[in-house]
Amino acid sequence: MTLIKEPPPVPTSAATTNAQPSSAEQENTIAASLIVDPSVTHYHQTTPAAYKLQLQPNIAHLVVSAVVIAPCLSSSSPSSPPLAKDDNDTTTPAAAAVVEPRILLLQRAPTDTYPGIWEIPGGSTDDHADPSPLAALTRELREETGLAARAARRLVHVQRLGRAGRLTILTFLMDVDEPPRQQQGGGGGGGKGKVGLQPLSSWNRLVQLDPEEHADFVWATEHEVRQDLAHGDRQLKWRPGSKDIVLKGFRMAAEATEQQGSQADGKQTK
Repeated sequence: MTLIKEPPPVPTSAATTNAQPSSAEQENTIAASLIVDPSVTHYHQTTPAAYKLQLQPNIAHLVVSAVVIAPCLSSSSPSSPPLAKDDNDTTTPAAAAVVEPRILLLQRAPTDTYPGIWEIPGGSTDDHADPSPLAALTRELREETGLAARAARRLVHVQRLGRAGRLTILTFLMDVDEPPRQQQGGGGGGGKGKVGLQPLSSWNRLVQLDPEEHADFVWATEHEVRQDLAHGDRQLKWRPGSKDIVLKGFRMAAEATEQQGSQADGKQTK
């Protein structure tokens, strides 16, 4: 899969360079550096206001949401051997652990609308502050979870609600910055001591919730989503249609990963 990386805007004057950027300008700079798949470039180049006018009938309210799936490292069984082979090499043996895709779900605060409901991150676009729907999504991700968006990979779903579809929700498959690489010992060269995949605990430490909006979060497997039960004690309650979108996100993430693998294999055979 070929991805397009658009460079951040370049200051046009010394005064601009010396000026302290506002929080909105910082968000827009982050959004400008987002890696965007060609299939969703339109949502990175069109303002929310212009997008709403393009739809027929025109919509009044545009919401964006993110399917964020982390490739979490987990032991294949409680009796799995230690992940580290020795003191200087923490490469994970294939037989010792498996990669479990997990989606980030947030539980709405008890004082908010739909209290206790589980959902994916997202929120309303701002016609004045957000240069594009994807810029709005990078902002919402940071505000709600503390996660930094890195790439927009697919448009997962378009949902039109309300009278004549005046409310539209765009759901994207998003990549975020991964946890810092774990290191063991002082092993200096050649990348030794680095783990390529991170355990669930590392992904948990990345998430920082806004308590006014969300009370809890979980990285859930597809099986847990289907069972409406995550980590054995979190009962997942959904708004109508939300669970289907989450499961669709799992399918599209698997397809995108498979496509990337096929393209990588093709390059190696050339």
